Amino acid sequence: MMRGQESQARVGGAVMTRRLAVTVAVLVAFGISTVRAADEVELNKKKKDGEWDVRTGIVTQDNREGVALRIGGGGGGGPQVRFGIENVREVRYQKTPYTYWSAKAQLESGDFQRALNNYKEILDNKAKKPFNPLLLQYLLHGMAKCHAGLGKPKKAISAYERLLQEDPDTRFFTEVIANVVESYMAVKDFDKAMEWLPKLKEAGPKYRGTAELYRAKIFEARKRYSQAMEAYKSIASGETGDVKAECMVGVARCEFARKRYDPAIRSAEKAIGNDVSPQVLAKAYLVKGKAQVETARASSDKEKMKEALWSFLRIVALYSGHADSEPEALLRAGQCFEFIKGPSDRARARDMYNRLRKRYPKSAFGEEAARGLGRVGSR
Repeated sequence: MMRGQESQARVGGAVMTRRLAVTVAVLVAFGISTVRAADEVELNKKKKDGEWDVRTGIVTQDNREGVALRIGGGGGGGPQVRFGIENVREVRYQKTPYTYWSAKAQLESGDFQRALNNYKEILDNKAKKPFNPLLLQYLLHGMAKCHAGLGKPKKAISAYERLLQEDPDTRFFTEVIANVVESYMAVKDFDKAMEWLPKLKEAGPKYRGTAELYRAKIFEARKRYSQAMEAYKSIASGETGDVKAECMVGVARCEFARKRYDPAIRSAEKAIGNDVSPQVLAKAYLVKGKAQVETARASSDKEKMKEALWSFLRIVALYSGHADSEPEALLRAGQCFEFIKGPSDRARARDMYNRLRKRYPKSAFGEEAARGLGRVGSR
């Protein structure tokens, strides 16, 4: 994706989320329900007029095997068609409380607490306002993501486990397993994280590489860097795209932790390619920039520090919005400006620190940014 296209995609997504939120607000204000004449399945392809291909009828299956739709709605006597999960963009049910769409918009915009409250309200009022049983998995999945977004991994784990109990074949199965592993890693319960990996492998051959990738990440989190690097390299040899790139980023992080900065830079560069997603590219440039900073500091070389700065600024300019990379990139960019000390670099450093505190007020790097502002001045 080209630079301008990336920007348009981000802006377009934000506009759609705002439009959905405004539409729902109007519906709520006038007490209008979003009950449809039939279920709708929106496919991952567009028609000739540019609109998404939407099929209507009665959804009879919505799980990890795919979505089944009986065409014709009402009487339910029409033919049944099936779509693979990867081909379905969204499913919209007849009986969907308008609060659900409000919660969905809030979740997408990062308003996790309000979204969580709305999801809970729907479940609490289920007896008075029944909804399609197939919608339950969407509610529980949304609640789990809200807990994760609020920085409460233990509650997220409980919500994900409840989802699997209620719907063992949920359409979100592989994502749930992966998020449970991530959540256990977040609370440093690596034994529990390891216990869940076989379940991810059971999801199918294409997920075995992902399971092995998490295994390598657990070795890394335990500071078993040699084992982690061996695992990352083994996986990378048989993978392409994001999985291979993630592995090379993992190798780069391990090299960085061992203070082997030049090998870290080379490994990070191997993760950068046209078939890699923006999120993984941001991770690659982050570890590359951090290693470049260390080599620049060791030689007090401002030109090398500028190279590190460009790695961080690339994340801010091209791959913004990724909370696992951008906050630290903003912090490190500010520190680079402080080191270089050009005519306007004091103001530029201040801008980086202020952006970090404004965009990510709960970031773990917030305190360092505050100290940076203390050095360069807050205005």
